[in-house]
Amino acid sequence: PLHQRRRIASMRAYSTFAEEAGGGPLADRPRVCRRRRRREAAAVVVGVGLVVAWSVAISNGLRGGGRGGGAAGDEAALVEGPRVKVWSAGSELPEVVVEEHMVDSPGFGEQTYAYWRYGVNGRRAGRRVRATTYGYASKEALARALEARQVAAHALVFLDVRYTAIDAEWDYARELWSPPYNLSAPRAGIDERRLDPTCVYDFTPNLLLRSKTLRLALGYPKPLVIVVSGDVACRLPSLPETHHAVVVSNDA
Repeated sequence: PLHQRRRIASMRAYSTFAEEAGGGPLADRPRVCRRRRRREAAAVVVGVGLVVAWSVAISNGLRGGGRGGGAAGDEAALVEGPRVKVWSAGSELPEVVVEEHMVDSPGFGEQTYAYWRYGVNGRRAGRRVRATTYGYASKEALARALEARQVAAHALVFLDVRYTAIDAEWDYARELWSPPYNLSAPRAGIDERRLDPTCVYDFTPNLLLRSKTLRLALGYPKPLVIVVSGDVACRLPSLPETHHAVVVSNDA
């Protein structure tokens, strides 16, 4: 094969060079190879480190863990309650002021927000947007904010109806080998909050009744922009008509 012929030619050329240097055939090759292996190993370590650092930066940029991945002027502060982050994008006036609320959790909601934040409002954004983002550690924390009327009018509320907005908690260590539950006919002794949220999404008769967070958002007295993601099987064919604007993201 061609690559083997090239390798043999390279070895012959090195042998000739080593002999002319007075070291004999391939005299210094082991030492050179050791140096090369050390350089290659160092390069691999550096490369892996860069990949890990890039992944952490992307994750922090989406979850607001730092300045990486955001526009100039991003500020993040850890406070009691939600994580608060201020970001801006674009330059065309007049400026649009936005308030955002979401659960900090991987899933469809995070993907939807990434498109909004870094796609629509990325480096090529036109209209200037200045946003204050409130990230909550759990759906219960977001629900408490809605119950306390802490969300401003016309705020964007991101809800993942397949994962984080479902009224269920899944303990894999305890429930992995448990028999399936019939959601239509609950039995005594079954804690329905311990169901797998994906099973709740797929099989519950009425998804709206299984999402307290979605019901709180729909019942909020001030008008909101409710961004629904994760409805991959179209379990929400229609929502009650309210004074809110509902945006259905691409995955829904």
